[in-house]
Amino acid sequence: MSPIRVLRTGNIGLAASLMIIGGVLLAANFGRPVDQLLMWWPLVPLAIGLEMLVKYAYARRRGGIQLVIERWAITLSILVIIFGLVLTPIRHFTMNGSLPFINLSGDVGRAFGIALGSNVSRAEHSATLTSTEALKAGDRLVFHAIAGSVRVTGQTGTDKVTASYKVTTRDRSEAAAQTLADGVSVVATKTGNIMELQTRGIPAQMGSGPDFPSVALDIEVTVPPEVEVAVDSKFGSVTVEGINANVRAETKFGEVKVNKVEGSIYASTDYGEVQLRDVSGDVDAGSQFGKVSCFLSNVTGPCRLSTKFGGVECAVPQVAGLNYTINAQATRGRVSSPLPMSVTTQGMRSTGTYKVGNGQNIIDLQADFGEITILPR
Repeated sequence: MSPIRVLRTGNIGLAASLMIIGGVLLAANFGRPVDQLLMWWPLVPLAIGLEMLVKYAYARRRGGIQLVIERWAITLSILVIIFGLVLTPIRHFTMNGSLPFINLSGDVGRAFGIALGSNVSRAEHSATLTSTEALKAGDRLVFHAIAGSVRVTGQTGTDKVTASYKVTTRDRSEAAAQTLADGVSVVATKTGNIMELQTRGIPAQMGSGPDFPSVALDIEVTVPPEVEVAVDSKFGSVTVEGINANVRAETKFGEVKVNKVEGSIYASTDYGEVQLRDVSGDVDAGSQFGKVSCFLSNVTGPCRLSTKFGGVECAVPQVAGLNYTINAQATRGRVSSPLPMSVTTQGMRSTGTYKVGNGQNIIDLQADFGEITILPR
């Protein structure tokens, strides 16, 4: 019986990856734009993966060969992929002067953009819109944002919608950037009981490279507090406060804040934190990568807080007459509270329960990777 030969894979991929990284750094020293060179990051896991496939096919054809994958090769690939997933929104936001979870504006944003090689010009334009049609209780305000922060505030004593916004653009030249900024506007259209804020003049194709312009629109909206609000964004924070009706607030990259809302709430983000303060009613809030916190002023319906990677913090009122049950489950973490709740730990999994009154309203807390904290208030 012939001895089994060990064939290690990952070495050639590492060498190719180091050559790629070294080439990027060398080109940067000679003035090449770093942000364009970093777009080649997928070549690192591709080089390692290609080597694995070739050596696997060779070992299977020859026989008598044990293929051993170097651990560092897998680790390097995972780190580079994570880097690439984070780099994509960062490159977009350096063009707009801001980043997900971090507000980089003005000189700081420009300095960060220059550091990544963004050789473009920047321009701004500000305006205010007041709707001609009134909104009443039961009506709904809808706004779909692309990039930039959104804040919606309930204001008593008015039945109109007011939107104050600032447009920040970047393009090849100062004139092109200013023309683009001046051409962006926000209009309000009402159909039935739904008023929608719409943006006009934003290019259909945007990006962070020199061949594409970029637009960020930061907007602050005031509405009658009895109006329902539905706001979503792709890149940027979303804040809704002072609404006595149902609220839906979503974003892909950025934090979501909902304060002093008495209706049902749906709050969601993929990358960022979710913060709820002084809320009551039905609550459904979650994040894929970020902490979720909720300070309940009352418990009048079910509440669900969840996160994949991050912690969950929930503060519950301790007053007579309330009826709720807390069910907390941390898959890889722990459940902790100063309240006299029952906590069970099995391996990495921790669960806890706490009941007040007849326990009618369910508060469901879930964290896959992170801790869950329940606090009294």
